Amino acid sequence: MRDDDDRPRDAALADVVVPDDIRDLARDVAAYHREVRRAERARRLRQLLARRGAVPTIVVAVAALLAALVAGLLAVMAPRTVIRAPEAAPLAAPAAAPGAQGGLLPSTTLIGPNGAVNTRQPALRPAVFALVPVGCHCRTLLNSLSGQAYGEGLQLAVVVPAASDPTAASLVSPRIGNASVYYDAPATLAGTIGRTHGITVVVVYRDGTIYSIQRDVTDSADASLDAALQTMLLADRP
Repeated sequence: MRDDDDRPRDAALADVVVPDDIRDLARDVAAYHREVRRAERARRLRQLLARRGAVPTIVVAVAALLAALVAGLLAVMAPRTVIRAPEAAPLAAPAAAPGAQGGLLPSTTLIGPNGAVNTRQPALRPAVFALVPVGCHCRTLLNSLSGQAYGEGLQLAVVVPAASDPTAASLVSPRIGNASVYYDAPATLAGTIGRTHGITVVVVYRDGTIYSIQRDVTDSADASLDAALQTMLLADRP
């Protein structure tokens, strides 16, 4: 009778290594359980597909999901519908003083993206003016104003009281609304209408008269223009 050490060993077990610590087998155990779960999911899917009517139901559900996804993309990517604003009317001759509500904008020359333009020219009415101080960190607020004006077909004229301001060009986003930056070197508008350290929002009607003035606007909640713009433009829409 041979000793155990003299018995021939199975060739398949010749390379088996028994770890000293059972934790060394953690990866293998995790892989095994993943395979078991994968096989169980496949079995359940086969059972589901084997049921009568399961395939049409899945097809309908997938089609509905794809339709909802396409509808959402179209809603996001579709161009915004913009109401066309009325054209400029002949300049009014109101009794109110320039710069006051009901009066005309003070006459001054602004330097805009297309060169010099007078504040009373048809190109700037109707419109929304935002009079901002030099170095204004108000991009979010101005973009909100720009979006509201754009929804009514109006432009937002951001007026900076300086011949130039290195930060002014970044005040408005070209992707939001229809906004342009204008430079008012003598600060005529700011000195006549603004008279504050914050932002002044001025809505100008198509005949050049000032429809409304909001001073010391500090955030988007204070800069709601929808009611004022819709009321001003309602009479001109069919």
